[in-house]
Amino acid sequence: MRDRITIMSHLVKVQVRNAERILDLGCGDGNVTIRIAEACCAKEVFGVDVDDQALQQAQRKGMTVVKADLNVDKLPFQANYFDLVIMAEVIEHLLDPDHALQQVQRVLKPGGYLLLTTPNLGWYVNRLVLLFGYQPYWTGCGRYNVGKFMRSIREPAGHLRLYTMRALKQMLILHNFMIVTIKGSTTDLLREPLRTVDDIIARIRSSMAQILIVLARKVSTYMQL
Repeated sequence: MRDRITIMSHLVKVQVRNAERILDLGCGDGNVTIRIAEACCAKEVFGVDVDDQALQQAQRKGMTVVKADLNVDKLPFQANYFDLVIMAEVIEHLLDPDHALQQVQRVLKPGGYLLLTTPNLGWYVNRLVLLFGYQPYWTGCGRYNVGKFMRSIREPAGHLRLYTMRALKQMLILHNFMIVTIKGSTTDLLREPLRTVDDIIARIRSSMAQILIVLARKVSTYMQL
């Protein structure tokens, strides 16, 4: 069974190959960053986050770290600087994802890659529960986790933004990215045998997967939707 980090590593190893300088936005403790860096033979690895403790852990792994708010801050890097930018389960937490994507576009080299993962609003389970009037999973309505099937209202409320595969593709195209490939993934949140079923569906139909994994490439001209 493939986890999302394995899929991400395979994508950069096959499609990106040698990315000498990479940046992880929302890097956390750097564990995912380092695995991706090893897959693409990166020589310089940078990470951005708002959490001081996480940045300290990432720095101990050999990363160059910067504290910044992706919603409002201009990234302290020159234009056309990175070969690969990673955004793993970050975009759904942002108040202003357009600002973050504009910054990614600025700091990427021409032809550079964006590797982005996010929960899928169009997950087949969400489509089913919505038919019966339940709130889709991964979404939030406020402080409480209301309206969801078999979920306590005291659990975390969810995310600020959620995308279907179609919406995510259009969002990236509007910010001058060309979609290279989209893969689907499951998570360990599901118990067996549901996790196996989820994994099979993710392999067959990415648009119905629980997690979307997008590899996109920076282009210089506006692309038609």
